[in-house]
Amino acid sequence: MEHQDFLFTLAEVAATFVGFSMVVAALSPTVPGSEIRKTVIHDVALIAFIVLGGALAPYALAQTNLAAGAIWRIASLLLLVTWLGGYFTSFRRFRAASGSALAKPLLGTRLVVVNISVVLIGNGLLVWNIAFPGPSAGTRYLTALLILLLIAAWLFLRAGFLIRE
Repeated sequence: MEHQDFLFTLAEVAATFVGFSMVVAALSPTVPGSEIRKTVIHDVALIAFIVLGGALAPYALAQTNLAAGAIWRIASLLLLVTWLGGYFTSFRRFRAASGSALAKPLLGTRLVVVNISVVLIGNGLLVWNIAFPGPSAGTRYLTALLILLLIAAWLFLRAGFLIRE
């Protein structure tokens, strides 16, 4: 299978993110402002699980002897659906934790614009794979997974430096 080593590496990194986020969530003290931190860490774990599943999906689909184009198309569709599902449920969790879908103090207007732009780019790559799988479909898929992993890393760092009120 094309890109198998890179997919397994992404799966290992994602599993590490899941573990670290669970440890941080378990050891986080209950202080004012900690609810938003736990919400962010929850999102880090969710994104890491999405990346883990997304990295293993093409390999699992390759075991069914599908054509390469079909593998990337199906994997891209699955990743797109789970990514959008996680993205929209994230807003509900942030609203419940902080009373705002913009999750003060984590996201300001500039970060919301950057966040939406990055999500549109990653989802655009997946839609491109679904509509027009071709020789570079695997590369586009890996780029979308890497974007998701970078979002998880960014959120993990932001959660570590959230200012306690």
